[in-house]
Amino acid sequence: MKKTSLEENTKEMNTYTKSTVKIRSGMNFRKLSPSAAALWEDELRGRLGLLPLATTFSTHYKRIGWALTLTLGLVAALTRFFHISHPHKIVFDETYYVKDAYSLLHHGFEARWDDDINEQFANGDYSALHPDSAERVVHPPLGKWLMAIGQALFGSDNGLGWRFTTAIAGVIAVMFIVRIALKLFHSPLMAGIAGLAVALDGMGIVMSRTGILDNLLALFFVIALWGIIKDREYIRSRLAHQVAHGHLNDKGQPYDVWGPKTLWRPWLLFSGAILGLSCGIKWSGIYPLAVFGILVFLWGISARKAIGTQLFFGSSFFREGLPAFIQLVPIAIVGYLASWTSWFISDNAWDRQWAHDALERGEEIPVPWAGETISSFVHYHIETWNFHHELSTPHTYQSQAWDWLTQSRPVSFYWVDNATKTVGDTDVEAITSIGNIAVWWIGLIAFVATILIGAFKKDWRAGLIIAGYLGTWAPWLLYSNRTIFQFYAIVVLPFVALSIAYTIGTISKTINIPYIEHTSFEDFTLKYSMNDKHSYPITAQPHDCNHLGFDPQSLSTDNNDLQTSCDLKYVNFWNDFPQFYMPPQVNDDTDNTENEHEQEEQANETHSIDTPALSEQENRPLTSTYPWILKIVTHTKNTYKKLTTAHNSSDSKDTENAEYEKRNTAIHIPHMTDLGFMLSIIFAILVLIVAFFWYPIWIGAPVSREFWEMHMWFDSWI
Repeated sequence: MKKTSLEENTKEMNTYTKSTVKIRSGMNFRKLSPSAAALWEDELRGRLGLLPLATTFSTHYKRIGWALTLTLGLVAALTRFFHISHPHKIVFDETYYVKDAYSLLHHGFEARWDDDINEQFANGDYSALHPDSAERVVHPPLGKWLMAIGQALFGSDNGLGWRFTTAIAGVIAVMFIVRIALKLFHSPLMAGIAGLAVALDGMGIVMSRTGILDNLLALFFVIALWGIIKDREYIRSRLAHQVAHGHLNDKGQPYDVWGPKTLWRPWLLFSGAILGLSCGIKWSGIYPLAVFGILVFLWGISARKAIGTQLFFGSSFFREGLPAFIQLVPIAIVGYLASWTSWFISDNAWDRQWAHDALERGEEIPVPWAGETISSFVHYHIETWNFHHELSTPHTYQSQAWDWLTQSRPVSFYWVDNATKTVGDTDVEAITSIGNIAVWWIGLIAFVATILIGAFKKDWRAGLIIAGYLGTWAPWLLYSNRTIFQFYAIVVLPFVALSIAYTIGTISKTINIPYIEHTSFEDFTLKYSMNDKHSYPITAQPHDCNHLGFDPQSLSTDNNDLQTSCDLKYVNFWNDFPQFYMPPQVNDDTDNTENEHEQEEQANETHSIDTPALSEQENRPLTSTYPWILKIVTHTKNTYKKLTTAHNSSDSKDTENAEYEKRNTAIHIPHMTDLGFMLSIIFAILVLIVAFFWYPIWIGAPVSREFWEMHMWFDSWI
């Protein structure tokens, strides 16, 4: 029997499918059958950096991930809540925020306190508060309301009540970082590295054990980051689905030159609300809002380009950027205004009656058309803005933003020198906000590496981490004339940790690649088209998935897993294809026996694994050559049906709606390279050693002066 050559089959297939499309639609576009659209959708998901539709994470992987999350959360809780009531004194800026939280809890606004009453307050004497007189405060009230929760639960006369909210925020932030790292890297090992870096960082521990605002701000940024990542996945999934199941041109691009519309983005609304609330803690929340907004827009451009939108830049602006802006910024404004609710409903809050008094004095108010309340609100913000930008009073522990990444000027939060004690007795208690130097010094190197790797590989995860630095650290470089402090960098810590995990994972070839090199629509048609007369199978070969890092030799050989290992390339190398188009029955006088024999031979060829490419790979393990090893086990029990019944049907409409089953694909724990394991262990040991050595200085434990001096390596640390 003489077989038709591949070139002849391809030519005949192209002619056949084009005519089929024309007959069906009567228009100059294509619409794929449901099964073919599902395959093309997975192809587009691969281009967009998403996993296939049929992919689920294995139970073992999920258990490992949650075990890491809970374990590191427990570590964070132990380091943050241990003896948290010590010292039983108002520490550093707690003098503002703890007392303001008490006033909000009991009077609904920040009332004025007498000077120098911290010791009196700590002992439960609140008579120095003047509930009929407001105090000028320069930060919105939300953070202090959150701190008031701890006082409501545990009282206002002890450290647990003052610091409970910031401590629990530190624990939740660690757990979120683990989940974010799992989402980004699909590697429990790298997620553990990121979580450990945050859980055992000195600045993170000190800020969690101190009743001030910055740790709450860091938590809100981390939650917003989670929402931004979820939005990226959500919107790209919708793009892939709408394109694959919509009208296409001959190149497989959206027939509409502007591409699909993407209006509803719930995760972006969520992130916008969280970032708006973060501005209700401190105004510096506006910087991540701006940077994340720009990042979402850039992601939109790349996504539209990846799916083949012809006017991708204009489409990114009008059909993605503008709707994204509408869903991100207005909800952020609403969230920010909501954080001021107590100010709006209180008649005694600072500047609440300013507009009324100004009008009585014959003065102008900022927005007379908006009423007295809004004018008072605007005036308050103008005065607060002027305060922040004119704040230049020298402080012993002030520093510049470029000092933060090296921890060159930490802040002494608490210091007690018991000089009256005899030699050899415990005579020093100190709390210093120095970060874990194993985290920050390695993190500085990792930050530079992340920039280089991201530029070279065009990895969106590197871009996300860099954007985090730009939103939380870079703006402070503009305020060299202001009095600012090292502990502001607590909001940078999550991105330092992610940068370390990303760098280690990339260098050690542990984390998977972020996207799949795509197949053209023409190649897709060639590989997946099937009609009743000719089949164009492609045999799965190990070299097909080399660039993914899949290692066929590491997979089970049951049920021909070795053969089907590479068909997990997000769609491009599936063995058992349904037909690409489902044409009506074609009558042919060819001998049925010969035709059936030919189809059987082709099917056997499709399932053959004895290929030259496989034999060539037997002598060279892919794990040493292709880095991003992601063990994916394909369970072939629920493979796509061949739809042979549909081939024999004369009803093209029934054929078009033929059912197919998605294969159950489970992603198991990524391959752990020796280098990745070694680097992770070294980093973890360094972090643990530094944490063990510095922990007494982070919690104010009583130590000898000699022990304290051992930790002051530089004069700037004292």
